[in-house]
Amino acid sequence: MEIQHIWQQFLEGLLATTPLEFIAVVFGIASVIYSRQENIRVYPTGIVNTTIYIYLSLIAGLYAEAGVSAKLKQQFVDGVGVFLPGNFLPQSFGAEVPSVELWQMARKFAGSAAATVALGKLT
Repeated sequence: MEIQHIWQQFLEGLLATTPLEFIAVVFGIASVIYSRQENIRVYPTGIVNTTIYIYLSLIAGLYAEAGVSAKLKQQFVDGVGVFLPGNFLPQSFGAEVPSVELWQMARKFAGSAAATVALGKLT
C-alpha cells in the first residue's frame, strides 16, 4: 500500500466521525493521561468515556463491546467509591461521605440497568 492511499483512508475516516465520537475520544485520552499521572480525575473522565461508548456500541449493534464497556464503567464507579469513603471529601465541608455499602448497591444497580438495556436491544 502506498502512503498516499493510507492517508486518504485516514482522512475519510476522520471526516465520517461524529461529534459524539470525538467527545468520547477526547475523554478517553484524558482518562489515560490522568491514569498515568495517578490523578483522581481519571474516574469522571472514564465514566463519561465509557458511557458514550456503551451508547454508541448499542446503536451499532455491538452488544459484546457494550458489555465490555459496561464492565469498565463499573470499575470506574468502584474506583470513585474507594476514594469517597476514605475521607476524600474534607470534613470541613460538612459533607456526608457515602458508605461502602451504598456504593456497592449503586454498582449493582448500574450493572443490572446496563444488562436490561442490552437485553432489551437484543429482543
